[in-house]
Amino acid sequence: MSIFARGRESGTQSGRFESGKRQEHHYFLPGRFLKEVWEDIVKFSMQPGYTHFGNAFILIDAKDLKLHLKSSTLEGSWKMLIEMLDGDLNFNSLDSSFQFLDLGQEIISQQEKTICFFRTCCLNEGLAQISSDSSGLQSANYTWALTALTANQTLAYSKVSQQYQNGLIYSQFYSPLKCLFDAAGTYPFQNQSLNYLSISSEIMKLWQAGRIGSERFNIDMSKLQRAYTHSRDRILLALRESIQHGRSFSTRQEHRISIEMFHALARKPIQISSNQTFQTCLIVNSEEIFHLLYANICRFGLALEYTAAKLDISRDESTSDLSRIFRMFLQLQKASFTSVLLQAQGELWKSPSKLENKVKYGLGLRYQLEKFNFCWLSPSLLNWSNWSPEASFSDSNAFNYIPIHKTALGKTKYLLAERTEWEILERFARLLREIQDPSSHITYKILAFLGTMVIQKFRRDIWAALFKFAEPEWKDNTTLKREQALSGVLPLDYENVIGYAPSRFTRIKYSNKHKLTLQERWEILFHSDDKWDQQDLRKSWKEKPFRLFFQKCYDTIATTCDLATARSWEYLLLQTQFARSNFLLPSPSKYSFLQKYSKRG
Repeated sequence: MSIFARGRESGTQSGRFESGKRQEHHYFLPGRFLKEVWEDIVKFSMQPGYTHFGNAFILIDAKDLKLHLKSSTLEGSWKMLIEMLDGDLNFNSLDSSFQFLDLGQEIISQQEKTICFFRTCCLNEGLAQISSDSSGLQSANYTWALTALTANQTLAYSKVSQQYQNGLIYSQFYSPLKCLFDAAGTYPFQNQSLNYLSISSEIMKLWQAGRIGSERFNIDMSKLQRAYTHSRDRILLALRESIQHGRSFSTRQEHRISIEMFHALARKPIQISSNQTFQTCLIVNSEEIFHLLYANICRFGLALEYTAAKLDISRDESTSDLSRIFRMFLQLQKASFTSVLLQAQGELWKSPSKLENKVKYGLGLRYQLEKFNFCWLSPSLLNWSNWSPEASFSDSNAFNYIPIHKTALGKTKYLLAERTEWEILERFARLLREIQDPSSHITYKILAFLGTMVIQKFRRDIWAALFKFAEPEWKDNTTLKREQALSGVLPLDYENVIGYAPSRFTRIKYSNKHKLTLQERWEILFHSDDKWDQQDLRKSWKEKPFRLFFQKCYDTIATTCDLATARSWEYLLLQTQFARSNFLLPSPSKYSFLQKYSKRG
């Protein structure tokens, strides 16, 4: 599972859009040939036309030296380093201002089935001592797996500080327990596109069916589901294997220092007391830790997958609320197994507070960590019986934001507009359920507005297709008319269509190849699962946004009011707005939304 992690968990798009896999080849040159090769490079850089390669220098990078230089003393590590590199390197020829290496120490408990952690209190105490005489120090404590007693820490020293000038560049204190979940630099649930799984299938179809220009939103939802499943199974498999074999984990500290500082430390008789070191560590039975991680992953994963199942079949419930709940559990699952910096997950960390518009946000996990040393979900957060936010979370804007993938950034405004229209429809559905009177004036106004939205989405698709067919030739207010057309406000009537491209009017015809009536044409364009579907007349545009939106409106009205009201709404929509304002109607065709009139266009 580790081998396939990067390919399975990082992808978002369908196979034909995937970039090719990269394979690197290395040739390791023996040191005795380096002088001869370097002399050739210098001669080459001095030839005419290649002077931009002048002043070249050799960058030496050595990796994975930990096992080769392992010693109980700094002096022993220094001697092994010199012996290893002395045959290949002349240290006197190197630039001493750019020589750094990582000095590490691993602390291992002698007890079996144990895991060591750095105590948060000890890290904070040490940080306070360092901060007092280190200006510009950048530090971060990573609370571990939704707990506060243990943490990891990173320190980056400022170039103006005394530590940096003495050769100390960077320090980190951490538990190598993270190696359980690291697969070639890929950690579980780090694919930001997993947030798209919180979008209802209907909205996703709207996004993928809509086009702006020649681009299409092409996120492969099945691939994202497999990516999530692979991440989850990889964690559970690693934990089960660790429990079965009774694995132990230590603590590590690493410091990036200059070669001069390492040499100076190696000349001093430094003794490190194991008892003193272990005072800063918390030693816990490994099975307890593994079971804690396993339980949290299963707990949040079960809640996430249950929310996804409700989102998939949701008709009456608010899908926007379920989407927020899904994203909340996804973030909690990320933070439940590793040292994710909770402060970076703002929605988890921030305490509930009232803004100017009285919107609450955040889960307040910082307060819970400070008080209980462990993060848990407040019972007042969700209504567990009907799986909806309680009052304390219902008005929150936490988890509303979805990071848009880079392939869809050019369509961000359009995609978010589609989602907003769907959310408006959900709000009207709740309002219709509250009214419970299909004949009331308020119900009539809501149904009229929904009909207007359906017609506007239909016009938008036709105008978008027409813009590909011919360039706009309106004489006045061309930009304004184009915006109105693509927003669905501009009718498809005689004046607008003929005035659209007067020099090409012969190429725009009212096509009725199949001799269809207005009712039949309406059924083909808007309905689903009927005789026209069996005739395969809409093979390539079956999931047009206006079709999906119409069907959602029809089902909503039939559910919240009654079937007779839905049929009456459709009849009025066909006989008024649709019939009177649409001069140009698409001719049914399997493969194109607008059928070509002739070979000329």
